[in-house]
Order: sequence, then C-alpha cells, then structure tokens
Amino acid sequence: EGALADASRAVELHPDDAGTWWTRGVARLRKGDAAGAVSDFERVVALAPGDADAWKNLGLARDKAGDFAAAAAALERYLELRPDAAEASDMHKLIARLRARAGK
Repeated sequence: EGALADASRAVELHPDDAGTWWTRGVARLRKGDAAGAVSDFERVVALAPGDADAWKNLGLARDKAGDFAAAAAALERYLELRPDAAEASDMHKLIARLRARAGK
C-alpha cells in the first residue's frame, strides 16, 4: 500500500498536476487495478493532451481492463503524437490485435 497510498495523497494535494495522476496510475497498474489506472491516465491525458507516453499508458491500461477498442484508440493517438517511436511497428501490431478482439 505504501506507493499507492503516497500517490493518492499526492493526487489529493495536487489534483491539477498530471505527474501525480501518472504516478498513481502506474502504482495502480502494478497492484493489478487496471480500471483505477485507466481512470488516472484519463486524467493525465485531460491535463496533458500532448503527452504521448500518457496516451500509451492509457492504451495499455485499457487493454488490461478489457476495453480493447478504447485501448486501440489511445495507442493510435500515441502514434499520432510520436510516429517515429522505436516501438511503432510493435504498436501497430498490438492495435490490430486489439481491433480484432474488439470486433472492429
């Protein structure tokens, strides 16, 4: 509970700081709380819509939460913001798998 509790306190103290939400999102993912992580990373992208890595983490969290279509959309946004990402090819493959799982 330590890291997650600390991150939650930081979010309470600094609700407009994308970094605090980011830290809690990562802590929630590590604890297996994909839905909580999705909520936190949605807040990060609302506060910092140009943060490519936040979109990537949102996509990965949505995948773990089983929201495959939304995961694909977030990862596509990541690639729009960072088309030259080293893992772009892998991300395109993941997006295709997510779309197939979502039935789209």
